[in-house]
Amino acid sequence: QVSFYRKLMAAGGATHSGDSGLIWFRLPYSCLPFKALGFESLPQAAGLTNLGNSCYLNAALQCIASTNSVAELTRCADAAGGRSNFAAAFAELISSLRAPKSGCRSAARLIQCVGALDDRFSSGTQEDAHEFALALLGLLHDTLNRTNSKDPPLQFPEVTPRTRDELEAAGCPPSLVEEVVASRCWRIGLQREASVVTDAYQGQARTRNHCSQCQYSQVRFEPFFDLSLCTTGEQGHFSTLREVLIATFKKPSAVSWHCPRCQRQVVAGQTCSLWKLPSTLMVHLKRYDGSSTSKLGHSVEVPLELDLTPWVSTSSPQKTEPLYELIGVVEHEGDSLRHGHYTAQACRGGVWYTFDDSRVAVSGSSPHLRQDRVTLAFYQRRGDRGAMVRQDPEQPATWPHAPAAEWRSTVNSQ
Repeated sequence: QVSFYRKLMAAGGATHSGDSGLIWFRLPYSCLPFKALGFESLPQAAGLTNLGNSCYLNAALQCIASTNSVAELTRCADAAGGRSNFAAAFAELISSLRAPKSGCRSAARLIQCVGALDDRFSSGTQEDAHEFALALLGLLHDTLNRTNSKDPPLQFPEVTPRTRDELEAAGCPPSLVEEVVASRCWRIGLQREASVVTDAYQGQARTRNHCSQCQYSQVRFEPFFDLSLCTTGEQGHFSTLREVLIATFKKPSAVSWHCPRCQRQVVAGQTCSLWKLPSTLMVHLKRYDGSSTSKLGHSVEVPLELDLTPWVSTSSPQKTEPLYELIGVVEHEGDSLRHGHYTAQACRGGVWYTFDDSRVAVSGSSPHLRQDRVTLAFYQRRGDRGAMVRQDPEQPATWPHAPAAEWRSTVNSQ
C-alpha cells in the first residue's frame, strides 16, 4: 500500500490536509481507474480557444462534433474543400476535435468563413448558440447539396377534402391518404434539397388546421431541422421535457388562419405531431418569453433517454422505434441569452466531458446536467451508429419511414 501511494504521489503530486491525516492526490488521466469504470482507455478530447465572445459557437461545435453523422459530414466537407473555404475550414476543425489528442484548438478560420457568409456572426459579439448551430448546418447543407438545383421550391401538396376524394377514387385506402401525400412532400423536398445534413438532421412534422366556422380541415407536412419548444404555458413553467412535448404535440391550440373555404381569417384549432424522425435530433428549449431578451431560468428536466412514440402520428409508419439517447447539451449561465457564458457537455466514445472553451473535464459515464441552464440538447436515435444512409428522391427505401409498397407508384405521381 505504501508503495502504491508513493507511485501516486510521484505521478500526480499530493497535498496533505493537515490534522485530518487525509492526502489529496492530483492525478493525470493515465492514473485514473478507467477500466474499473467500464472504459478500456480514456478517449482524449480537445477544447476550443475563446476568441473574445466565441463561447456560444465553441459549445455548439463540441456537440455537433459528438454526433454519429459528423464523420460523414466531415468527409463530405473535406471533399468540397477545393471549392469552398468554409467547407475546408469546417472539415479541418472537426477533424482536429475528433483526433485522439487533448489540447486546445481554434475556430478562428471557421468563424471568419461563417461571418463572410452570414453577417450575424461577423461582428465578434456574443450570439445565440442555437442560431449558430442552425446557421452552420444550413451553410453546410447549401455547400454540400447533391441536387445543385436552381429551380424555385415547389409548393408542397396538402391533404384537403378534394385530395382525399381524388386519391380514394383512384383506389387508395383512406388510411394511406396522408402517408401518400407526406411521401410526395418528402420526395419533392429531396429533389431540391438533399445533403448529408438532411440525411442526418431532417424530419417531417404534421400540422392539422380545422376551421371553427365551416369545419374545413387541412393537413400540411413540413420538414424540420430541429424542434424549437416553448418552456412555458398558460399554467406557468414546464419542469420536464415530457411536459413540454405534451403541450406542443398533444394539446390543440387556437390560431389565426386563412380558411381556403371561408376565404377569410378565422380562429382555427391546430394540432401538431411528428411524422418522420431524423437520426440526429436537435431539441431547442426556448428560454425567453418573446417580450424581452431576459432569460427564463427555471429547471427543465432533460432525460438521458427519450421515447418519442407518444408524439409520433399513429398513421406514420416508422422503420425503427423512435428511441433516442442524449449525446450532448449546450448550457447557458447568465440572465440574458446575448450575455453570460455558454458551455457544453458531450459524449465521446462512451465518456462524457464538460467543455468550457479551452478547459475540458471528464464527467464519466453520465453527464452532470444543470437543468436550469440547458438550452440545446442533441439526441441520437438508438442503434444509428453505422454509416449514414444517403437518401434518394427516387428510392423510398432510403427514406426514414416505410410507405406501403403497393402505393409507391402513387407517391411518385403528381
